[in-house]
Amino acid sequence: MSPEQVDQPDQLIQSLKPIVHSQNAHHAAPAIAVLPRLFNSLVPHLATEAESTPLRREPSASSSVAPTLPHHSPATISHLKQALVALLPLDRLGDTKERLREVAREAVVSAGRASLRLGVKAGSGTVGGKEREGPWAYLSRVVEESGFSSKNSKAREQVSRSGR
Repeated sequence: MSPEQVDQPDQLIQSLKPIVHSQNAHHAAPAIAVLPRLFNSLVPHLATEAESTPLRREPSASSSVAPTLPHHSPATISHLKQALVALLPLDRLGDTKERLREVAREAVVSAGRASLRLGVKAGSGTVGGKEREGPWAYLSRVVEESGFSSKNSKAREQVSRSGR
């Protein structure tokens, strides 16, 4: 898997899903450890300049300067959202094994970074009268529901560490 692209993201996501959610920590940990690289590959950096300054300034009609994000295709947004729904290891944030909690936290942080590279509003909006949730909105919602509201104190701790 090159850092620039994933050839068949749908197949890769479906192949990783049962391993990531396996009850066997020896199987799940390596699969979860791959997720940061996968998320990074699904949302490639568009240019070296975009990495150092994610917002470009373009003059608008009112002569003020408005920030714009680099453009990503709808397929990129869709693949990231699909990966988040299928692979995000939020249940592992409260695992008893410290190493598994760490790799799960790294995966959640990298998912957030990839979502932010798309932009907070990417993929969100109304389609056919239905409100559509983009990758960042989905991630924010499930982290709040599964992390901050979790009964598991270790899960809450890992979510609070992710924000640092």
